[in-house]
Amino acid sequence: MDVKITEEANWRRIVDVTATQDELRPEFEKALKKLQKNLKLEGFRRGKVPMNMVRRLYGQRVEIEAIEDILPSLFAKAARQENLKVVTRASVEDLQYQPGTDLNAKFSVEVEPEFELKKLENFKLEKQIYAVDEEDIQHELERIQESQALWEVTEDAATEKDFVTADLQVVDQSGVPVIGEKFEGETIALSQKSGEVNEFGRQLNGVKAGDVRTIFMTPPPQEGDDKPQEQVQYEVTIKEVKRRILPTIDDDLAKDLGDYESLDALKEEIRKSISDSVQKRFDDSLERSLIDEIIKNNSFEVPEGMVKSYLDNLIERFKSSNNSPEELDEQAVRENYKANAIWSIKWHLIQKQLIEMNNIEVSDDEVQEWVKEFAEKNKVDFKRAWNQTKNDKQQLERLREDLQDKKLMESLLEKQKIKEKKVTRKDLMKQSEIQK
Repeated sequence: MDVKITEEANWRRIVDVTATQDELRPEFEKALKKLQKNLKLEGFRRGKVPMNMVRRLYGQRVEIEAIEDILPSLFAKAARQENLKVVTRASVEDLQYQPGTDLNAKFSVEVEPEFELKKLENFKLEKQIYAVDEEDIQHELERIQESQALWEVTEDAATEKDFVTADLQVVDQSGVPVIGEKFEGETIALSQKSGEVNEFGRQLNGVKAGDVRTIFMTPPPQEGDDKPQEQVQYEVTIKEVKRRILPTIDDDLAKDLGDYESLDALKEEIRKSISDSVQKRFDDSLERSLIDEIIKNNSFEVPEGMVKSYLDNLIERFKSSNNSPEELDEQAVRENYKANAIWSIKWHLIQKQLIEMNNIEVSDDEVQEWVKEFAEKNKVDFKRAWNQTKNDKQQLERLREDLQDKKLMESLLEKQKIKEKKVTRKDLMKQSEIQK
């Protein structure tokens, strides 16, 4: 098979393929045998028509029809032969064939662009280092305290932080109950999650079990109806008042939470958890900054088909998401995410080239070590986690690729001029206020 490659653009090739009759004949024979298997002619049972008769009667027609099936495998063979890194499906630009002659086909296809990486080192970057302070720890302890709170029935008067259980009866303006409008055993919070007192809290503040109080509530507007709703009058009978009891932040609380011998041990774990979590965000930001610099300093165009394919897949993910609107504006998605698509594709191609250039590999032992660390951190059985990973070929390959990427990033970061800057909770809060 003769193959000639013509470069139309940095990422587009015309692949001119010529295949002789000798090369095509095995494919034609397959097509003829397939036809023979189901062919029925007068005087012959189905599948028993002699091949020489099948060839004489249908040979030319089968050849022409088989060409369409042959073309994809013909191109695939040519692409392998010429080492083409194909990124989109090939299209047939021209086809020349007559039964009994050689076949000539011209394919147009997009390939990975060729580019030279010129600058990868000495970028000036800032790495934020998170300094956990006592305010961080106290804030987390209070969150834990809230999560461990218990609800107890109290005889005291209700405050805005309490819940009440009550029967609600709608009454008319004269105080007569409206039939069918009674709601029994309703649990009512007297404040929002934010702590702000709600309408119930303003009118039921101070009630005790057994109290009966009349309140007025305005229902929210109906969907699609902007007209203000009329107030509804309720007669509320209080069944009980429930108050949240917060546990004391001490050694006992720490022991109740798990493997902590004391409050100090819990605080140390909180410090480490906060540091790891926030630092991970900072490290991701540093890596993003480095990638931005590499892409900016190594300019090249990406194939249009790759961008289209990326956006097609993104739209499909949006459509399959439960949060996706029923009518997705696909054009808006393409416009809004095109820049991100190009960024992602460029970094993918750069990563691939750098991994090949530097021969970055990940051994089975390295994968196993990562799974071991993961198991210890998440308190799961290592053997079970490892068996699940190694028996799932796709998961194993994704993990190997992730570790390859991590190795590459570590190598790149070592070659940059990185200035460290300590950041505290107060600094983050200031940044948040500025962004608002």
